[in-house]
Formats: sequence, C-alpha cells, structure tokens
Amino acid sequence: MFSKRKMFQDILANKRAYEFLLNALAVGEIDSAIGIDKLANLISDPVLKRRTLRLYGDEIKHGRLFTRRLKDFGLEPQAMEKRLDYETFLHDQNFGLDNGRLEFDKPLNDDEIVLWLAACLIREERACIELTGMKDCFETDKRTNEILTEIMTDEYHHVGYAMSGLQAYEKKGYGPRIRALVTKYRRMEAKVHAQVSVNFTEEFFKLLNYPKWFFKLAVFGIWVSAFFRMLFPRPLVQESVVREKAPKEFLALEEAVA
Repeated sequence: MFSKRKMFQDILANKRAYEFLLNALAVGEIDSAIGIDKLANLISDPVLKRRTLRLYGDEIKHGRLFTRRLKDFGLEPQAMEKRLDYETFLHDQNFGLDNGRLEFDKPLNDDEIVLWLAACLIREERACIELTGMKDCFETDKRTNEILTEIMTDEYHHVGYAMSGLQAYEKKGYGPRIRALVTKYRRMEAKVHAQVSVNFTEEFFKLLNYPKWFFKLAVFGIWVSAFFRMLFPRPLVQESVVREKAPKEFLALEEAVA
C-alpha cells in the first residue's frame, strides 16, 4: 500500500532520487537564511537584534550541515527550479516583509517587525512539521537522521522566538493586527505549500517510475489537506509543545519590545 513512509523508502533506495532530495533540503536551508542578517541589523532593540542574529546563525548552520551531507555523495548544492522554490513562491504572494525593504538603511518600525514575526512563525511551524515527518522516514540513514534531529530542535526554538515576539507586540496593542496577519499567512502558506508539494511529488514520481494514476491520487490528497488548512488555519505546532522544547532565551522577548 502506498504511503509517505513507503515513498521515502523508495527514495533512499534510488540514488538519483536521494541526491535530488538532499539537494532540495540543502538549498531550502540556504535560502531560508537569505536576508535575515540584513533584517537583524535594521532592528533597533539590542535584545531582539541578538535573538534574530541567533536565528540567522542557526539557518546558516542548517545549510552547512546539508551541504556537507551532499558532499558525501560528491555533489555541490544546485539551484532549484522556480516551480520547486518554496521561498520564491511565498515572496511572490507578498508574504511577510518585502525583501526590498532590507536594502534601505533605515530602522524597521513596529509594524514592519510584526510583519516579519508573523511570517517567520508560519514558516517555522511548517519546518517543524515537515522535519518531524521526514525524520521518522530516515531511520535507516543514521547520518541524515542525526542532521534532521539537530535542525528540528532548532526549528522549535525559532517558533518560540516568533511566538514570543508576537505575544510581546500583542501587549503593545497589536493583537487584532497580529491575529489577522497570522490567519491570512497560514491560508496563503497552505496554498503555496500545496503547489510546491505537487511539483516536488511530480519530480519524485518520475524518478521512481511510479504510475501516473498514483500521481493523480497524491495530488488529490495534497489539495484536500490544503483545503482544510485554508478552511481551518490553526497552529501546526501547539504552544505548550514549543514552551517545552524552546529555551527561555527564545521565549523572553517582552522586555525587548516593551
């Protein structure tokens, strides 16, 4: 019977599919770090800036970990097609703070930081869920499983960073704005994630020589899941879980934005 675990087992057994997956993971982590250092340097408060730079450092580390794993196979990261680029899809939908704003040497105002934090929360929630599911499928690849475990731990810290920052801004009167943004961004991200997932699924099914009717069935499942996500845009990661996994330094931003 077809399942996500079965597909990952087939990917692990197929050299081309496995290398394609590792490249996608490496490029995705590298892309996720782009611009965060510039953004951090536009934040006036030293505490919030320091936390944001820590997040940037983690993302750089993630890209380096997967790049090293890719090099184990004698490969270097290769740019992905735009149709497979999750970050580009999000930016095209005006998700979060516009990258062009980072080119202006002017401190971010509170509304701009809220835009960034709301988008960051949604991205990091998705990363936690994706990596958790993927890690469970890589039991036979010890090295990649270790990398996924390390990165997954960091992603929970990042959810805590965004969650704590938004809660601090709620105390400053941004509650209605934050709730509207988070709902909007969760729906937007669900649609983008579904489209990119369909495109990736198409690539993997070709590499694995799966029958076409399998692809149609998978696409149907992806869009049904996205539909319910858009209909009920709830957190992908519960706050209680984040508070259990994230260190206090990522959960105490109230003073930074008071």
